[in-house]
Amino acid sequence: MHRPNRIGLATFVLVLCLLAMTTSGRVLPGCDMSKLTGMTATTSERLYAASFHNVGNISLSVTNFNLWGEGNQYFPDHFTGELYWFGSEYPIGSEIPNLRYGTFWIGGVIGNDTLVSSGAHYLWIPAYEYHPDPLPGFGLETRSVLDDDPSDDSLAVSEQDFICVYTDTMTDIPYYERDFLRGGGHQPLNVKVTQKSYAWSNDAFQDFILFEVIVENIGQKTISDAYFGIMYRPAIGFAFTFG
Repeated sequence: MHRPNRIGLATFVLVLCLLAMTTSGRVLPGCDMSKLTGMTATTSERLYAASFHNVGNISLSVTNFNLWGEGNQYFPDHFTGELYWFGSEYPIGSEIPNLRYGTFWIGGVIGNDTLVSSGAHYLWIPAYEYHPDPLPGFGLETRSVLDDDPSDDSLAVSEQDFICVYTDTMTDIPYYERDFLRGGGHQPLNVKVTQKSYAWSNDAFQDFILFEVIVENIGQKTISDAYFGIMYRPAIGFAFTFG
């Protein structure tokens, strides 16, 4: 058995726009079948969670199923239970959204087949191709460097860290979007994504949120020509809230 290699580490900053390092042309060896233990759990055994960064001057919703900035509906916060409407807001409290939603796309070649797994596509429809790690793992974890914060942790990076893990391995979801080219359902790359996001309130860092993303091949087959990309749909303007 050997540990799965990482596709790469992508770090980007959200400042009303997104910038990213793209990993291309990489080869990822597969791993032992034992690495897939528990990856066939049904949706009832998974905890889907959402929360939002709100310590700085920008607010951004984050989920553990590869969708961030999603708004226009009332989401319950995983930690507080508070309902929020705006998936992205800048300046915070202005009721001005700056993003309809964003998601990571990961692609590569397995054998002679080119595959891409995404959390949503540009047609404003979730793709349902990423799902949180099965329980008894966590749905969404938070940490903070603030001494008076109950989530204070020695591993914390910022005033508000969110950490989650999700995979593209599930294929038994009945409401998947159909493959545009093949007409069939989702064909996974068998990747595991560890997503960490960081926010601060001080003047130097309050206007952006930093993401750290680690992608691993947990399948048995090699992924060649791997790509990591970001798809996001900007939507900037004043929005009314409804009770």
